[in-house]
Amino acid sequence: MLGGVLYSHSLSIFPDEVAEELIVTEATTQFEWIKKKCFTIHKSKPEVVLVGTGTQMIFPTVAQREWLYENNLIHLEWMNTAAACRTYNLLCGEGRRVAGLFWLDTLK
Repeated sequence: MLGGVLYSHSLSIFPDEVAEELIVTEATTQFEWIKKKCFTIHKSKPEVVLVGTGTQMIFPTVAQREWLYENNLIHLEWMNTAAACRTYNLLCGEGRRVAGLFWLDTLK
């Protein structure tokens, strides 16, 4: 739950935009989805970018970290999605500019 709204699909939230609900296809990997959204998030100049990785905490691979570094997107906070949602709500309550990518494990 983010800001009192319960979502059923993976979504991205930007500091100056309403949440965008995304339906992720089976062909989309989690990191492909994150890569697509990173540039949009980076342009919104948030103080903090949270990445919710589903029910399990998943760190990016070495190759993925290299891609993030090469594209100046290294300041992402990785955690499971439940923790990312709690952190998002807390930071927003403090008036911080927060962006988030929240992956939901709806495709099993």
